[in-house]
Amino acid sequence: MPLLHFLLSALEDAVMAFDISSNQYLFISPAVEGITGYSEADMKQQPGLWEKIIDPLDLNEVARSTQQLTQSGEVKLTHRIISADGTLKWVQVKMVRFTLPDTQHEVLMHIIRDVTDILFHRRESQKKITFLESVINAGPALLFRINPDQEYTFVNDTYTRDFGQKKSDLIGKKISDFWHPDDAGKVKEIYQEAKNKPGQVIHITHRRWDKDRKIHWLECDIVGVKDEFGEVKEIQGVGLDVTKQHLIQMEIKRTKETLEALINNTEDNIWSVDCDRRILFANKAYKEFVFRIFQVEIQSGMQLHERISGNEQQQYIEKYKQLYDKAFKGNSFRAYNEFTDPTTQAKIIQEVGFNPIYNEKGQVTGTACVARDVTKQLAAQDEIRQQNARLREIASLSSHELRAPVATIMGLISLLDEEDVSDPEKKHVIADLKTKSMQLDEVIHQIVNTTFIPQNPL
Repeated sequence: MPLLHFLLSALEDAVMAFDISSNQYLFISPAVEGITGYSEADMKQQPGLWEKIIDPLDLNEVARSTQQLTQSGEVKLTHRIISADGTLKWVQVKMVRFTLPDTQHEVLMHIIRDVTDILFHRRESQKKITFLESVINAGPALLFRINPDQEYTFVNDTYTRDFGQKKSDLIGKKISDFWHPDDAGKVKEIYQEAKNKPGQVIHITHRRWDKDRKIHWLECDIVGVKDEFGEVKEIQGVGLDVTKQHLIQMEIKRTKETLEALINNTEDNIWSVDCDRRILFANKAYKEFVFRIFQVEIQSGMQLHERISGNEQQQYIEKYKQLYDKAFKGNSFRAYNEFTDPTTQAKIIQEVGFNPIYNEKGQVTGTACVARDVTKQLAAQDEIRQQNARLREIASLSSHELRAPVATIMGLISLLDEEDVSDPEKKHVIADLKTKSMQLDEVIHQIVNTTFIPQNPL
């Protein structure tokens, strides 16, 4: 018996042997005090102390397990106890009920292990796993793994949700079954490259079908992963469904192409410069204009004033520098610029609009310019002014040169009308002269009133 006591005391687990018949402990190992905080003497003085330190929330479960001993003779369970210092601990208990051969006494043995730390770490690990699963499944990223045969071995919830598929629809299926046919060749080569270059992250953009055969655009990073023998065991991937962004980009591209077509089909010169006077954009008309006037081919990023020679051309550029500087101060305005076409030697007048370009911080980063040849328009306006002057001269002649004789005639007719003219025919002639002179006077008034056309100021 002393040898048995020695062996039981040497165990890391705590051991208690309780004689049910005599209601007393036969053996209590030193490890019991380390777990419960109660000494061997405490336990022996209070035979029911073990039941008292069981957490009240677990008492019913322990009672049910104890009742099962009569049938099975052995029960395992995990429950909580409250140690002598008030600490809540988790213990794993194995209860064994047997009969001593020599005394026929019923003995209940408890083999107790403190699993508080184990359960704590297990719970912490489970929390981490739960957190990671929520990150994996709740985020926008598409996570997947495929084996060397390019069959799905894992997909996250986002992957199935975005494509309207169940995991059972994907696991074990070839990833190539869902590629768009036009991309299949390219994507297959890239996945083969990932297999041949393990550890190297490879980016790919391609199309994929969903459950309803609708096309999705994906951007993925894939990498081959080796096993302990250096063989590629799987390819892991993370991606995003960029269908909406792709459609937006396509619409932006179409809009840009439409705008560029409109801008390049106009005769107006349209261009923009940054605050260093470097060309940002130039339409077809402006490029042709610059080449005709300065024999310079416009390119993005160039400074036109550095390519110009000739006195008159330099004057033209210097004036534009001043106009640019005004726009860089945040001013929107129009200006006129006059120069001579070196090919035809004709005078050209341009009306140029300047509008500052702002960044998201409200800072001026450049200016947009629109120039229109208004030479013919101004010539037409000048012709109208000259025509108005001629018409006013005609009106003046009508008012002064014609009105005086007409007035005289009308006065003489009035005198004749007052005389006693007995001849009816003469009376008729006089009346007719009077009518016609009044009509002529009215015509002169109309000429004067309708000739003064207001000038159209520049």
